[in-house]
Amino acid sequence: MTTARIGDAMATLVLVWVTLQAHGPAALGLVLLVAALPAIAISPIAGHLVTRVGVRTSVRWDNIARAMAVLALAAILAAGEPSMTSLLIYALFAGLTGPASEIALDAATPELVDDEHLTEANALVSLVWDLSDLAGPATAGFILAALNAPFALILVAGCYLSMALLVPTVPLEPTTADDDSTGNENPCHGETPQQSSGVLTGFRLLLTRYRSSLYLTLVSLFVLFASGAQEVLLPLLVSETLHGGPAQLGLLTSIFAASTLVGTALISPRVADLPVRPVVIVSLLIRGTGLALLGGARRLSVAAAAGAGATLADGPLYPVIRTAQQRLIPVHHRPLIAGARGAIGIAGYPLGNAIGGLLGAHLGPTNAILTIAVLHVIPIAALALSRRPLTPPRRNSRRL
Repeated sequence: MTTARIGDAMATLVLVWVTLQAHGPAALGLVLLVAALPAIAISPIAGHLVTRVGVRTSVRWDNIARAMAVLALAAILAAGEPSMTSLLIYALFAGLTGPASEIALDAATPELVDDEHLTEANALVSLVWDLSDLAGPATAGFILAALNAPFALILVAGCYLSMALLVPTVPLEPTTADDDSTGNENPCHGETPQQSSGVLTGFRLLLTRYRSSLYLTLVSLFVLFASGAQEVLLPLLVSETLHGGPAQLGLLTSIFAASTLVGTALISPRVADLPVRPVVIVSLLIRGTGLALLGGARRLSVAAAAGAGATLADGPLYPVIRTAQQRLIPVHHRPLIAGARGAIGIAGYPLGNAIGGLLGAHLGPTNAILTIAVLHVIPIAALALSRRPLTPPRRNSRRL
């Protein structure tokens, strides 16, 4: 998935740059919104399709569709300045593709590694994503400066097509053996995938059978919400409180990204064998404390240290939560649940952007960040008071 992830990061930067240059910041906000929202609706549909047609087919055609869309945008840009309509249509299509590959990867990962290495495998996936988000924009920016946007998009299409060509060589299809060996709190009672693969089935299963998975999904929703608010509030903090500019903002952003990478690479393997609940609670506690210190910072060095502490805790959160989700859900329900989880979780980021903007406008960056930090008490208390098991027994180790 590395090539496709790099392609995503490159395509996003090209879209941002082209839209900003052609139509301005207001248009850019609309284009990014149109690109983000379709994933909320398409994720449960993608989960249903992955269940029906299989992992390889889903990933192959998802990447072919993305490549065709990118090549169409490259042709439009080669012909001249793009219209707002063409950019919105591309953004809409880009938002509709992508979730199928992510859901397929979620479903297939537990079948590709032994169970004792599952957290490390998810940490590696997270690490690849973070590195792609660093390398992709840098590569696209260099190509934009040295050549042009259509050439950059042709390379993006190559990333997607290479993924489509490689996927048949990887043993991605999960088996249905040991469906009930995941230790989930509510067995499937003999349901086959065909009996339980409606578009909205993932939501029904989360609400009725897999409440522990629902709890972890809501934690992910909150973390994305807080991250979305932080994305909006950090520039305000830099400009209004720290009296800095773009250079200072870029420095803090890079430090925070590097801290997340360190947390993923170094902390995730060390907490792999620990119970899920205390790991998530401690991570949220560190995250909230770091944000509170960031909000109260009056010097750049203090802000860098506080934010690095908060983002360091993000590193193990994703692998630990994702691994627990995969162990809680039997294999033939994983795509459906992943689709529902994706729809719920994706909503957190734009919601955080919106709420963060409102809080920043009315309270100022310091009080707004402190408010987001205090809100971490809600998931911490919910996890501490809940009696639902979040650490299921491990599966029997097997590799395809």
